[in-house]
Amino acid sequence: MKRVLSRTFLVLFGIALTLGLLEAALRVLGLFPPPSPDRPAERTPYGWRMAPNIRTLNRDLHGEYSHMIQSNAHGMNEDDVTIEKPAGTRRIAFFGDSYTEAFQVRREENFAERVERLLGSLGSGRIQTLNFGMSGYGPDLCYLRYLHQGREFSPDIVVLVDLVENDAHDVTPEAYPRWQKSVYDVDADTWIPAEPVPPGVTLGVDPRSHRWYRRSHVYTMKREAAVRWRTWFRERFGKVGKTELPFHWRMMLTPPDAYWEKAWQTTERIIERFKTDVERNGAAFVIVIMPSRFEIHPEYWAAVEKRHHVPENIDLSFPRKQIRRIAERLNLNTIDLYDAMKAAGQTQTLYFRHDGHLTTAGHKVVAEEISKQWAEKIKPLN
Repeated sequence: MKRVLSRTFLVLFGIALTLGLLEAALRVLGLFPPPSPDRPAERTPYGWRMAPNIRTLNRDLHGEYSHMIQSNAHGMNEDDVTIEKPAGTRRIAFFGDSYTEAFQVRREENFAERVERLLGSLGSGRIQTLNFGMSGYGPDLCYLRYLHQGREFSPDIVVLVDLVENDAHDVTPEAYPRWQKSVYDVDADTWIPAEPVPPGVTLGVDPRSHRWYRRSHVYTMKREAAVRWRTWFRERFGKVGKTELPFHWRMMLTPPDAYWEKAWQTTERIIERFKTDVERNGAAFVIVIMPSRFEIHPEYWAAVEKRHHVPENIDLSFPRKQIRRIAERLNLNTIDLYDAMKAAGQTQTLYFRHDGHLTTAGHKVVAEEISKQWAEKIKPLN
């Protein structure tokens, strides 16, 4: 019995020693640093925004990106800025979701920063762009953030970047738990406040992230290997048994059913109110239409079809065309990125294959197209 216990102890000690040495080696070499799952959010009267002065590692387990991210004192992916607008400066405020927030690329590479540099080089005067993008936002939270924070910065031009792939879904009551954000009731033309946050819940924090082993480089190496192996297997052999198409992608159904028809009505009414309040404050309102990654890279949708049952009446272009119709009805200053991104997407990868957000190349194309249409769509407004 003692011999068995002794051997068991030696085996366990050997495993622990090996893992310890491997952990130390990975840390010294800087390999497989654990991603920081915590991006604490700050509770607001309407929902949430990034907590101020957060610095953390943003790393994708597929290896598509890995870099430090940081928010400023106002909870923005932006350098420190003053609320008061500098003399002689025109401010362009971008509102959107995680594609605008752009934590998947380094700050200097995102399209808001690039637009500032490009317009400055075109002799458009002193331009300052402000990035109010936030993960999970739809047009509703973009509008509310403008009312509660954005307009204090006195922007001359307010740009709503509409990601057609999911923004109509994000305005529905079912998109998030009722405690997470206010919801717009299009029938009553009023906002329904968010419910209280449940006890023990911290916005933006995964409670599992504080388990000791999740800070291990060895554990991260194991996670990455598992994720990449599953992805490799699924892409080559498909998934055993298809599942239903995720609900939010059903917004591409044509014609839309009653649920999605109301979602589109809600989207239109929110954008209309957004435009009205921006203009009432003496600024110009512009909408940028961001196409779906599935339109730009059809092979991404082919991967979806391998995993899910896709209805025959799905039209990948429908959400983009629907937003265009809304923009025309509301007489909005519109920049549609589809043509430029479709052309560039023939030779470049504009969206990360696994993460789905814009790559550095994607941000470059978006910034160049916005700047290209500056003289026609934006500059005459101010």
